[in-house]
Formats: sequence, C-alpha cells, structure tokens
Amino acid sequence: MPAPTLSPYHQELSEFRLAYSKAGSIVSIVLVLMGVGLDYSLYRSHFDMLREARVLTAVLTLTILWVMHSSFGLRWVRPLTLLWLALPQVMIAWMIWVTDGTDSIYFVGLHLALYATGIILPIAFFENLSFGLFTYLLYFLACYFHPNGLQDFNRFAGVSLFILFSATVSSFCTYFNERGRMRLFSL
Repeated sequence: MPAPTLSPYHQELSEFRLAYSKAGSIVSIVLVLMGVGLDYSLYRSHFDMLREARVLTAVLTLTILWVMHSSFGLRWVRPLTLLWLALPQVMIAWMIWVTDGTDSIYFVGLHLALYATGIILPIAFFENLSFGLFTYLLYFLACYFHPNGLQDFNRFAGVSLFILFSATVSSFCTYFNERGRMRLFSL
C-alpha cells in the first residue's frame, strides 16, 4: 500500500515548520548556552553542574538540528520540533529542582519556550496546549520533589498561575496564527 501523500497545504506547512524549527533550535542553543551567565551570577556554587546540563541540552538540540537537515527532517518535523522544545524545559525544571525549588528564579525560563511556541513557531493549537501542560507538569514535579517540597505553597501557587497564564496566552496566539496560515494559503 503506498504511503499517503500530503495535501499541497500540508506539504507547504511542513516546509514552513521545518524552516522555522531549524531557526528556532539555533536560537534555543544560543539562549541555553548564554544562560551560563545566569548560573554564574545566581548559583555560583552549582555552576559546574548547571553548565554541564546546558552543554548537554545544547548538544542534544544540535543533534536534532542535524537530523532536521536530513530527508528524515521534513517527514518528522512536528515531533522533532516538540522534542527540541522540550529539552530546555526539562533542563530548567531540573535546575529548579537542584537549586531552590519554589524559590528558584529559573521558572522565568520556562516562559520563553511557551511564548516562542505561541508567537513564532508554526505548531498546532493542541500541540501548543499540550506543551503548556507539559511545562507546568515539569515545574510541579521539580518543586514537589525538591527537598523542601511545596513548603512555600503561596509562592508555588503564584508561579504556577503565571505558567498557566503563559500557556493560555501561547495557545490563544497559536490558534489565531494557525487560522491565519490557513487563510493565507487559501489566497
């Protein structure tokens, strides 16, 4: 049985996603590595460990970028994009867990990928919504399993609300960006 072919719109969208995903992954690598300045200024006692996590995340993202340049990249652009987007979120959640838990300032970094998915990257509404919930789950787990747990529940609740607000705004933007792409293609 022959493989199903994509409609002209979906073929164009895959190429569009691939171009944006490649560029986005490069920006992600740069931002992840630039974060060593934050690590040095905020958590000097954890610097070596945090730097290693950043380098590992950058290398894994670079590997995904390399795969996206192959023939495999266009066919698998959606999962590859979500995978490289997830890497910094996992890294940041780990950093929250290993540093100050609910008191860690690193929660701010989780918002960057949420806004990038909603405003810049051409991903689908449900992908974005799932990514937002995934991000929140990572934050919850990082705080819950931190040695101090959810001791400062009010701070945890406040940061949780900010993450959920960002996920909501990001999903809202994705919905209208998705509609806009469909309309532009139909012209």
